[in-house]
Amino acid sequence: MNKFAYCLLLIELFLLNSMYAHAEQPVIIESTDYAISGVPDAMYTIAQARVDKERDKPYGLLCFVSDRETSEKEYSLIRHLFKRFDYNIPFKYYAIHIKTDEVKMRSQLIEAAAKDADKRLNINPDLVFVVAIGDEGISGYNLATQKETVFTGTVVVESDFDAKLFDLKNAKGRNFYIVHSKVNEYVPYDRAFEVVQALLDVEANVAIEQLKNGLDWQSEKTWSEISIAISQLAHAQEKLNEYRIYRNPYRDHLVNYKGDPDLHKAMLHDAESTGGNRVLANRQLAEKYYLKYLERETDTAQRAYVYTQLGILYTTNIQTEKGEESNDEIAERYLKLAIKEEPERINMVMLRARNHQIGHSLSYDERFEKKLEIYKWLISFTKESIREKWMKPKGTSGPSDRKYNAFIRNFPGLVSTSMVNMVSSIGSTSEPEKNLQRIVDEVPNTPAAEYARRYLEFLKTPDDRPKRPWKRFRQFHPPADLPEYVIPETRADIPNVLEDLTPEGMYEVDPMLRLAFDAYNDEEKHDEAIRLFNKYLELNPDTPFKAEVYFRLGYLHQGDRNYNENHEDLQVKYYQKAHEIWGNKISYTHMVAWRTLVNKSDSFAYQKAYFDWLMSIKRGELGAKDWYRIRNIQETFNGRHPRISENDFEHIHDFFMKANLNNFLSSGGNNFYSWSKDNEAHLAVLAESYPEEEIGQLAKARLEKMKNKE
Repeated sequence: MNKFAYCLLLIELFLLNSMYAHAEQPVIIESTDYAISGVPDAMYTIAQARVDKERDKPYGLLCFVSDRETSEKEYSLIRHLFKRFDYNIPFKYYAIHIKTDEVKMRSQLIEAAAKDADKRLNINPDLVFVVAIGDEGISGYNLATQKETVFTGTVVVESDFDAKLFDLKNAKGRNFYIVHSKVNEYVPYDRAFEVVQALLDVEANVAIEQLKNGLDWQSEKTWSEISIAISQLAHAQEKLNEYRIYRNPYRDHLVNYKGDPDLHKAMLHDAESTGGNRVLANRQLAEKYYLKYLERETDTAQRAYVYTQLGILYTTNIQTEKGEESNDEIAERYLKLAIKEEPERINMVMLRARNHQIGHSLSYDERFEKKLEIYKWLISFTKESIREKWMKPKGTSGPSDRKYNAFIRNFPGLVSTSMVNMVSSIGSTSEPEKNLQRIVDEVPNTPAAEYARRYLEFLKTPDDRPKRPWKRFRQFHPPADLPEYVIPETRADIPNVLEDLTPEGMYEVDPMLRLAFDAYNDEEKHDEAIRLFNKYLELNPDTPFKAEVYFRLGYLHQGDRNYNENHEDLQVKYYQKAHEIWGNKISYTHMVAWRTLVNKSDSFAYQKAYFDWLMSIKRGELGAKDWYRIRNIQETFNGRHPRISENDFEHIHDFFMKANLNNFLSSGGNNFYSWSKDNEAHLAVLAESYPEEEIGQLAKARLEKMKNKE
């Protein structure tokens, strides 16, 4: 055999192996075929994805309708969703699929099948969704626009739409999620956008998501988007049924204390109040009902809250996929009204109202004036006056001790951020040096005055580029030894901020580490970042930042770091070094690194060690005292010491337990189970070790199926 023929043979073998490696494996699911009563030759399949130990609890129902053949030789829509993205869907469910060639009757058949399934099974009527794909999207729209329908949500994927075919007024208040591609040659993306506008015009709740590479039955992106759509519809339905405001315990929020129906509707369509739900988000409706509420509300605090939300609807809280655009002039008008209602009192909402007033419609000089005004307002407060002037609606108490202490703890950072925003924008004003001098004169004895004074000194040094003086204003960064702002106890404690503060204890970051981070944040300088980080470790073997530097090096050695490069072995090496330093200590970077190591490991014991560590946090065996005590490197660039006190971790740990731990447990458990599901010994360990967790219940059910199969 000559060399050419041998090479062709190797290529052919490689392609065959690749095909077999990527061939889908059968998915074992419980499914049953039923005839639709009253409809000859019409069948539907009911399938169940996950086993729930609470069998009496109602399940959701997903009704799939598509123009695709679903013979046993091919993988049905339901099987693909179950295999890939079942974990994205936040409720237990049955799925049904119509088996008939009567395409013209399919919408009637799917409704009949859903009703028939409801008679046979314990179905939650609030979670009955239709998923219509391809040409059968017409059936989905038809079902959703009937005067009466069993469906509470509709997902339409890559389908055309003709408003003349449907009675759109029936869609009011119903939930839709449209998934469409810009590469669809038959139905342009603009047509899908027209559907969104038509539905919004009748006050339907609708979201649209772009499917980047078109509809591909074997693409994980397709099924990921479908599962996300189902999840968003479920969340929207929950908010419609039993409204619960999205709340962060460390932030101030608008609250519907009196159960006002107009405020309820406004907040329902304000994405910030519903945890970012894109189906319900609708600026037009939110604004309409906020303004109706303001016609009756007289409390200045509530009015300030509402005006702030109205302003935010026109700045950052916009849904561009629904045709919404920012409008600084409208935002400024609403935010001015918020400040007019509450010109003196303070909380995070009032600081937000002031910050968002600084829009692009203002000149650079006007923006500077606003920033200087905010800084003066902030430094006018003391610990005593913050409690006295805390903004609260009538009939409510002031901040809890916990919220007050958290605000006081974060207040120096708010002042520092305000200072940097103000001074760093000086270069764009018409008279930079004059404005720097104004800061020195108008807020004397403050860190901002010292920052401005040093800035002026810097500008007096010789300039290598006299023809480009504006460049000078981009070269000066906040000095590392600037004293932090210290909030005074009372007005009598304000004499001279700078005299009370000394550079003693200020942490000076190694210049090489600053350079390394500058390169790290520049996509074109990652090789330089790697060189500098390694050099820094060589010169500073005992640095407190060793674990984080190893983590950053690992991140820089991802497989897609540069085109056609693969450094996953180095990524694992650096993440392992960081993990050895962290040990069992808790930190976000540690979790990311360990999860990556687990995903690349073939060791059952290693996978179990990671999951056991997460479980020990859940059970409270590891708590606030077990967090890693070193700040992230960038947090020390303003002179803060690397080591953090134990008290600072109480609120960090509390927020982590409420907002993040379940996500790590869910993804870790799903990956662990998927990795173990074909090994009886491993499944037995999971079932025994975690009997109360979903991973243990899944393992137990899988073992029973294996035994029954034998």
